[in-house]
Amino acid sequence: ILHLHSQRVLLVSHNSLVTLPEDLGSLSKLTFFSAMKNQLKDLPQSIGELTVLQDLDLSENALEFLPEEVGNLHNCIELDLSGNRLLSIPESLANLKSLRRLHLHSNLLVTVPASLASLPNLSRLDLQNNRLRAVPPEIQTSPFVHLRGNPLGE
Repeated sequence: ILHLHSQRVLLVSHNSLVTLPEDLGSLSKLTFFSAMKNQLKDLPQSIGELTVLQDLDLSENALEFLPEEVGNLHNCIELDLSGNRLLSIPESLANLKSLRRLHLHSNLLVTVPASLASLPNLSRLDLQNNRLRAVPPEIQTSPFVHLRGNPLGE
C-alpha cells in the first residue's frame, strides 16, 4: 500500500478481504475509502491515522468491534458500518464532530453511547435492526435517529 501514498480515493469493495494492511494509515491523503462487501473481521489501529478521511464505508463485512482509534477520524462526514456483527461501538466515536451520517443498522448492537446524540452535525443515526432493548433518552428523542426493528422495551 505504501506506493499509493498520494491516493485520495481507495475502493477495495467486493474482494473477499479478511484483513486490511497495518500500513493503511500511511495513506495520509485519503478522503474516501470503501471496503464494503468483504469479510473483514477487524481493522488495523492505523485506521485512526487517516485524519483527512471524509467518507468511510465498511458495510457488509464481519466486523465484531472497532478500535478506539476510529475516534481520530475528525474530518469524517459519513461512516457506514451497517451489516456487520458489531456488539458495541467505542465511546471515541463521540469525537467525530464533523460526522453527519452514521449508519449502524443490521448489526448486533445491544447498547449505544448517549454521547452520540451530542455530535453537533449529525443529521442521520441509523440504528435499525439491532438488538437494542433500551436506548439513552438523549438518542431516543432525537428526530434524526432511526430505531425500527429493535426489541425496545422487551
